[in-house]
Amino acid sequence: MSGVTASDDWQSDAWDMLDAVGELRYYVGWRAASCSRVRLVASDIDPDTGRPTGSTENQRVNDMVLAVAGGPLGQAQYIKRAVECLSVPGEYWTAVIVTPEKGERWLAVTKEEMFRNGRGVEIELPEGGRHEISRPTDSLFRVWIPRPRRASEPDSPVRSCLDPLHEIVRTTKTISNASKSRLIGNGVVFVPQEMSLPAVNAPFVSGGNPLPAAEGSSAVQQLQELLWTVANTAYDDEDSMAALIPMFATVPGEMTKNIHHLKFDNTITEIAIKVRNDAIARLAMGLDVSPERLLGLGTQSNHWSAWQIADEDVQLHIAPVMETLCGAIDEQVMTPMLEKEGIDPALYALWYDASELTADPDQTANAERGFTAGAITAEAYRDYLGLDDAGGYDYTTLEGWAVWAQDHVSAHPELLPVLAPLLPAEIAEMVASANAASLLGPLGPPDQQPPEQQPPGQEPPTENTAPPPEPTPAEQAASALHRNGRELVRSRFG
Repeated sequence: MSGVTASDDWQSDAWDMLDAVGELRYYVGWRAASCSRVRLVASDIDPDTGRPTGSTENQRVNDMVLAVAGGPLGQAQYIKRAVECLSVPGEYWTAVIVTPEKGERWLAVTKEEMFRNGRGVEIELPEGGRHEISRPTDSLFRVWIPRPRRASEPDSPVRSCLDPLHEIVRTTKTISNASKSRLIGNGVVFVPQEMSLPAVNAPFVSGGNPLPAAEGSSAVQQLQELLWTVANTAYDDEDSMAALIPMFATVPGEMTKNIHHLKFDNTITEIAIKVRNDAIARLAMGLDVSPERLLGLGTQSNHWSAWQIADEDVQLHIAPVMETLCGAIDEQVMTPMLEKEGIDPALYALWYDASELTADPDQTANAERGFTAGAITAEAYRDYLGLDDAGGYDYTTLEGWAVWAQDHVSAHPELLPVLAPLLPAEIAEMVASANAASLLGPLGPPDQQPPEQQPPGQEPPTENTAPPPEPTPAEQAASALHRNGRELVRSRFG
C-alpha cells in the first residue's frame, strides 16, 4: 500500500468543519452530486493532439469501461463518494474487493476506514464489519490531489478555507448563545432583604402553594438554585412561563428605593452577524466553485438561465476533479487490463462525458426553429415539447393526411384550393360551400364575370398609360396553382 501517510491534523479539522458548517456541506454535496451524473466512457487517443476524443468503436474497450464499479449505478455511487473525499481531505483509496456475497465491489475509503494488522490492511465496509485486502484478488490504490508545495502530500479546496470556516463556527455560537440566554428568564427583580425567596424544594400543600420554609438557605444560594431551575425549564420548553415572568431577589430594606429590574444582555450584535457574513463570502471565494453557488444566483439570473453558470462550473470545477479520478483509474486498472488483453493502452483512455450537466434544460425554442427549418422530425419536436406521440398525425395513412389537411384548412381557409383533394368529400363540400364566394370568386367563364369597378377618384386607363409589369415566374406559378385549385374544387363539387 504505497503512498500511505500519517493523518494530518488539517484533514481531521476539515471533516469537522463539514459537519459544523452548512455552507461547506452544500458545496461538497453539490460538487459530489454533479460529478455522480458524469458518465465514464472509453475513448480513443487522438494521435495528433494526444487528447481523448470522447468515444471509441472498439467494443471490447467499451465493455471494460462499462464493467467499472459494476456499471452505471455503481459508478455513480463510487464517483460521489470519491469526490466527497477529494473535496475535503484531498485524498482517498480505491479498494476493489471480491466477496462471496456481493462479488466485485469498488469502494472509496478514507484513512479513518483503513486499519493495519499483522498480515496487511483491513478496510471498514459501508454496511459495517471489516474486509482484509487479499492480493492479487483485491487491489488498493491511492487517489489524491497533489499539493503545489509537495506533490506527494494531498491538498483540497477546504484546506485554505479553514480560517473562515472557524469564524463561521465561532460567530454562529455567539449568535446562538445570545438567543439561548433569553430562555433563562426575563431578568432579575431586586426586592428588600426582609422578603425571603421561596425554597426550591419547599413542601407543598394540597392547593399547590408552598409552605413557608422554617429554615431557608442563603439568598444567594436560593437565587442560584432558582436561576438553574428556571433556565432548565425554559430551555426544555421555550413556551413555558419560566421564560416570560421575572425572578425575584432580596436586597437590604433601605435599598428599596434602588429596586430595579435587571435584564440579561441577550441581544445579537450587528458585528457578529457582519463577521459571519464576511466569513461566508471568504469561503465562497476560496472554494472551487463560482461564488454565486453559495451567495445566491446573480440578479440577472433566473431558473432557466442558471444552467449557464453550471456550464462554467463544469469546465472550471467539475472537469479537473473528474480528470484526476479518471487518470488514477486508467493508470491503475485500465492499463493493466488492456495489456492483459493484448491491446495497446496508448491508443485508449478512460474518460468522462459531462453532457448531462452542460445541456440547456429548455430546448423548446431550438426545437421549434429546427422543426420549422426541417432539421428535425415531428416526432423529435414532440419529444422536446414533452408531448405524447399519440397526439401526432399519422402520415402513413390517407386518414391521417385527411386529419392534417382538415386542421390546416380550418386555421387557414385560403389553403382550401390546394388541400381540397386531401379532404373527405363531405367535409370539402361543406367548407367549399361556406367559403367559395369569398375565397374563389365567381367560377364562371371570364366573359360572364362582371366588369371590374374602378376605385373612386381614379381615371380609367388611356392609351398613354404604361402597361402593367409582367408577372414574375414565382407569381405566375402561384397564379397557376390557384387556377388549378379552382378547377379541382369545381370538378369535385360541380
